[in-house]
Amino acid sequence: MFDYFCFSVPNLNETDFSPSEKDNENVAWIKAEDLKLFKGVAKANRLIVFNREDKKFYKNGKEINVKGLKIFPKCFIPYAKELLMHLDKAQANSIMKLKDYFVTEHWCEYFQPDHRPVVKTTYGEFKKNYKYYEKNIPKLFFKTVVKGERILNLRYGSINLGGHELFWTKPPIFNMDDETEIMLSPMFEAIEDPENKADDREYRAFIVNGKVYSLSRSYVDWPTEVPFEVKEYVENKVKQISKTNFCKSYVLDVTECITNGKRVIDVIEANAICSSGLEVCNDLLSPLLADKSNMQRPRDMSALKK
Repeated sequence: MFDYFCFSVPNLNETDFSPSEKDNENVAWIKAEDLKLFKGVAKANRLIVFNREDKKFYKNGKEINVKGLKIFPKCFIPYAKELLMHLDKAQANSIMKLKDYFVTEHWCEYFQPDHRPVVKTTYGEFKKNYKYYEKNIPKLFFKTVVKGERILNLRYGSINLGGHELFWTKPPIFNMDDETEIMLSPMFEAIEDPENKADDREYRAFIVNGKVYSLSRSYVDWPTEVPFEVKEYVENKVKQISKTNFCKSYVLDVTECITNGKRVIDVIEANAICSSGLEVCNDLLSPLLADKSNMQRPRDMSALKK
């Protein structure tokens, strides 16, 4: 499994979890859940922090040599590559390497959902061949490979202005060049859940070393039982993915939905485990503490630098 969580922090006196007036409801939730995990990990003495100020690792305020330590990296998306790079450089045994981060961004090249195709291309190719996509994927889910633009039911086409074809989208897409990598897929119909006052039935699974570590309902603010059929689907999908060259630790988002008139369970996407937010029942700490035999101690006291 792993021994420690390693959180990226701006310095030894601050975290990234302070609320801001600019935070939307989702960001506020993620910050609150990450802070809860941070405090729990610290209380269990399983916390290492990466100080972005001096680019060093600390445990209980003292610099630590993380070489060989089994680590679960945790941070927000803007700091992911930096944290993973320094863990790699320090030769930590992190459950996610920097190379895994890039693999996760291109997940659809390693496996596909079971009921709808996901196509990776460039924005330039999409504009050039939009009539093909319009014919084959009339209701389009559009997202960039690198986290950024994400649009449900994108409308698109072209108009002729002075002899020039001008591509348009609704909503408009700004600041995207032709080389930007994107993923395109057919829209699925969400299934409402009036019992839990939810517009959909989505779930988030944390996969550690090829095994389902934690599975939770998404976008519901109270503990909700995950149906057996969803658990079974996730377990089987993870076994299928483990036979590919995809990384072993990641986050898998799945949904109950309507596709081609049929009610199914299917993959939405995969995300980097180091920078994915926690849903209400994504308990990452309890399984670690339950596995008392897993604790790896430094080989000698020199691992802790005074």
